[in-house]
Amino acid sequence: MDDSLSILIASLLLNSAIACAFMFLVPRDPGTARGTSVVYFRRYFIYSCMAYVSFGTREYIPTLFSILLFNGFLLASAYSVLFGALKRYSQINQNTSKLALTHILLFALAQTALGYFVPDQVVLRVVMVYVNMTGVLLYTLSLFMRFNGKELYSERLLGVCLAVFTLSVFLIPVAFFASNDQNQFPSIMMLVQNALIILLFGAFFYTFSIDAIRQLEGHVKIDLMTGLYNRQFFIEQAQKFVKSAQRHQFPITVVICDLDRFRELNNRQSHLAGDKAIYHVAERMKLATREEDILARFSGEEFIALLPQTELESAVNLAERLKKDIGENAIQFEDKTFYVTASFGVTIMNTKTDVESSLKLVNAALCESIEKGGNCVSVA
Repeated sequence: MDDSLSILIASLLLNSAIACAFMFLVPRDPGTARGTSVVYFRRYFIYSCMAYVSFGTREYIPTLFSILLFNGFLLASAYSVLFGALKRYSQINQNTSKLALTHILLFALAQTALGYFVPDQVVLRVVMVYVNMTGVLLYTLSLFMRFNGKELYSERLLGVCLAVFTLSVFLIPVAFFASNDQNQFPSIMMLVQNALIILLFGAFFYTFSIDAIRQLEGHVKIDLMTGLYNRQFFIEQAQKFVKSAQRHQFPITVVICDLDRFRELNNRQSHLAGDKAIYHVAERMKLATREEDILARFSGEEFIALLPQTELESAVNLAERLKKDIGENAIQFEDKTFYVTASFGVTIMNTKTDVESSLKLVNAALCESIEKGGNCVSVA
């Protein structure tokens, strides 16, 4: 092995090790598909590293064993990118894993058999690498293209980098046949692989860093107990909808809900029972409203719903249904069963004034319901 090739292999191993180490530093949520996909993308660097260790040590280990390991890990690196994409978009299943493992084993054994029976047929082995790697990567690229319209710039960047990766694999046989000195081909391949390691690491790290930022933003606007939006986010969205309603002339109504005698419930049962009641009301509201409605936990036991393109009468009907639904569905807590009721206020937002004015109106309607004894709906 010449010195230049040794240096390229060493630099590739170093780049792969650094990239893999940094991928362990990427913050991720193991409870989500996107968070788990980091594990598969990380394996790309591990498998690439192991493939080129096998290639670089071919003079010190049996040739056939080197061929087996190199080709197996090389195809496994391509599959790790595919599995990362499948996991990211929740498309992975056990059958896919079994098919991939079978493909890797058959490919590595076929390459080893060629090395044993026709050791001079290097061209055929290069073509086999091209066909198998390109097939896996083209399917991976199709996944990114299919889901690209729903994602951010970071996702598109990852797709572009993957396209470059696929193109480089596609050009392997071209580079092989175009090379005047085919003994220099391994050096060219290592040089390209070094560039790809850096390119993909940059794309992976950037994409998952953006994922982490988006996750933090989600925590900022979500009430963790109920999964509803919080007060601040609700007001921000209400202001946007009011501006849109001014332009397009559509009605917006607001429904506010407050649990009746909530403090008594906490004292009589426990704060955990109170938490269960809050969760119960949030779930009933989710079931009763549309996807485009904005639901929020407005304060401790107070909830609010913004209903775009909804007339006042429809909003009142919704509040009546919610009142009945909340009151009639029992809450199970430990070995006990209990019921809660809720008071409601409804108003139609005045798009000519600020959001705060409409919130004062709907809160006045809620206070009227509470003064009547609760478990009723009032309109302002």
